[in-house]
Amino acid sequence: MPVAPLSRSQESRIILDQIDHLPPLPPLAARDQVESGSIAIAKHVVRLMEMMPTTAETGGLPRSEFWRHSLAVACASRSIAEEISADGSHDELFVQGLLHDIGKLALSWLMPRSYAKAMRLAQQGQRDICEVERELLGVDHQIAGHRLAQRWNLPPGITDAISLHHHEPSTLSVSVRIVQLADLMARELGIGLSGNSCIAESLVKSSAQEMGLNQSQWLRIKESLPREVDSESAWIH
Repeated sequence: MPVAPLSRSQESRIILDQIDHLPPLPPLAARDQVESGSIAIAKHVVRLMEMMPTTAETGGLPRSEFWRHSLAVACASRSIAEEISADGSHDELFVQGLLHDIGKLALSWLMPRSYAKAMRLAQQGQRDICEVERELLGVDHQIAGHRLAQRWNLPPGITDAISLHHHEPSTLSVSVRIVQLADLMARELGIGLSGNSCIAESLVKSSAQEMGLNQSQWLRIKESLPREVDSESAWIH
């Protein structure tokens, strides 16, 4: 008797359950305690993620290009915060940008062939990757990332950036809106690979204006971003 295919809700529950069984984030080592909390956590997360199996052989998310995109978002988030004199730690915003897409890595680890297909369809149709993820997997990288952030007990600000950065800007905190805008900038400049080729130029401009960035500030950040990414490349090597 043939087995009935799983529903999307069943598939999503299986994926989230698998995330719950990924390795825990170990306690911070003594050498990490001297750094600011968010930077130490980020280094810990990156180290753990680099220990996960690569999916290159199945056409999944290319890890080096993924981290280059994430680093671009981190640098742009910090620069935007400095330009608009945002409250709070700019290091924290750097980390929020660096880790905002970790749900994509989780999905790529767990379902490499399906995730490679999602990336391919998103690129071919110039569609939002979240939409394609939900169609194929029943869950998008924001939900997967939120589950992973809970698994690793990440701080609320980082968790919000991971789980909300594709939501309507008017519903978001200033810090998540900064990460959202930084993500759009990194994608517009083509730094690294996010798997999301859908970019609305009007949204980029309106978001920048709403954040209080004038044209000269916006251009200054864009022009300096590739150099900043190169200067912070120790994060991904």
